[in-house]
Amino acid sequence: VTLRLTVEDNYFNRRVNRKPFFKKEILVKIDLLDTNNYDPVFTQDVYMFNIFENTIGPLGSVQAIDKDPEDTITYEIEAHDGQDSLIGQHFRINSMNSTISIRKPFDYESGQRYYNFTVVARNNRPPIAPAVGYARAQCVVMVKDRNDNDPQFSQGQYNFLITKQKVSPNYLVGSIFATDLDRIDWNNRLTFT
Repeated sequence: VTLRLTVEDNYFNRRVNRKPFFKKEILVKIDLLDTNNYDPVFTQDVYMFNIFENTIGPLGSVQAIDKDPEDTITYEIEAHDGQDSLIGQHFRINSMNSTISIRKPFDYESGQRYYNFTVVARNNRPPIAPAVGYARAQCVVMVKDRNDNDPQFSQGQYNFLITKQKVSPNYLVGSIFATDLDRIDWNNRLTFT
């Protein structure tokens, strides 16, 4: 906004019975600066993600919005519940575009099946009270089973002895056992042929 400010000399000269006309003008420019009076706000309180075991790469993203037009939002992962090193091993977030990626693949059978961590969105300027300059959202990642294990026989070799006299239809020769480490029903069904 630009204003024109005028100042005049109001001295009245009694001898000549008139007011001298002295004035000065100046332009005043006022720049209105936006303060950081809004916090970023996530579009969701909780973000749910599903990922198959043995997968690396992008998982998904979160999103925060800030009503202050001058603010740039950056993102970071803040682990909790004593999972700091575990979360850092498996997840990372792009600080500018909020894409969460998997660093290290998960193993459903021997590892944790869900992860819970907090993402923080921060704006780039000091906040004006009551704003605090950041927001938090929860991320929950569910690891899904994949058929990634071969069936294993309980023994390396099976030997059965039978005599001709005892053989009849449906005669039980012996038992063979095998297991599959995959946990989900459709991933560990075994068929013997």
